Amino acid sequence: MDRLLSSLAHIRSSPCDSTPSRGQTPVDYLIGISLVLVTILGTFAVVPTVFDPFEPAVSPDKQSMADGLADDLIANNTYPGETRTLNRTDLDISLNVLDTADAGIPDRERVNVTIQNGTGSRVASGGEPFPPNVGGVATSARTFTTHGQACEAGCQLIVRVWD
Repeated sequence: MDRLLSSLAHIRSSPCDSTPSRGQTPVDYLIGISLVLVTILGTFAVVPTVFDPFEPAVSPDKQSMADGLADDLIANNTYPGETRTLNRTDLDISLNVLDTADAGIPDRERVNVTIQNGTGSRVASGGEPFPPNVGGVATSARTFTTHGQACEAGCQLIVRVWD
């Protein structure tokens, strides 16, 4: 047993042992931290551009115009004391004489307001006809009910604003 221990002591103190006995040096630590920081910064630089193709091509101004007009139509045609229950007669009048100036929509913008029932059928519409395959359309939708048959179970007011 003594002989085994003495041979192990001899192997430990061998001059061929070239590994440092200090562990990690400050230079190793600095290189590791630098690589981690470069990786994190590179990730933050690349990730936002990955989702760019999925961003809508609608300006925030157009979106706020559509939201404003939808809010105005709901607020101005709601029965007093009720929440999102609209007077259908007043709503039809508002659709026929669509006042986009109150919602802050300039004359150069085109507007379409459509009311759809739960099955997606168009109940009423106002403004310009909405052309298919047009890009850059800001859309805002609100759900409401009426006391009439067409929207008693619920309808959607869809406002579209485009150039």
